[in-house]
Amino acid sequence: MAFKQVGFIMISGFEGIDISKLIQISVAPVFLLAGIGAIISILSVRISRIIDVARQLDHRLDGLDGVFHNHVVEELKILSYRSKIAGCSIALCVISELLICILIALHFIAGLLEYNVSLAVAVLFVISMLFLVAGLILFLHEIFVSTMSIRMVIEKIYSSHQKRLN
Repeated sequence: MAFKQVGFIMISGFEGIDISKLIQISVAPVFLLAGIGAIISILSVRISRIIDVARQLDHRLDGLDGVFHNHVVEELKILSYRSKIAGCSIALCVISELLICILIALHFIAGLLEYNVSLAVAVLFVISMLFLVAGLILFLHEIFVSTMSIRMVIEKIYSSHQKRLN
């Protein structure tokens, strides 16, 4: 095993490897991790808000009867569905992040050992992007369900108001 002296430090086995370049290339996907992390943060806030609204509706449920009780039960079902969608979206985005972490580690280790892992890195990247796309599609679906449920509530309030006026 060859030793190379760099200043006062002896480094073994890394004669042909530019460590700084390897670190630069390996760290580039970290920016992708930060972006996906922001998406996960947004989804977590949405789930927290869904839970808060569901708790408020649940507390009001006992004092209601008839049509209003049924409306609140419907809204709770929609909130439950939205939380499932958002949870699945978070899971897919987290899997995407984990695959990117594996990609970074694999790329760095392979660079140190001077192995060619281009195909494995490409496959991991594509799979990671597929999980991210699936997570974003679910995120978009959750937004559509949310806006649909808001429109439904507004329609019910409007129709109830119209019936009272007539």
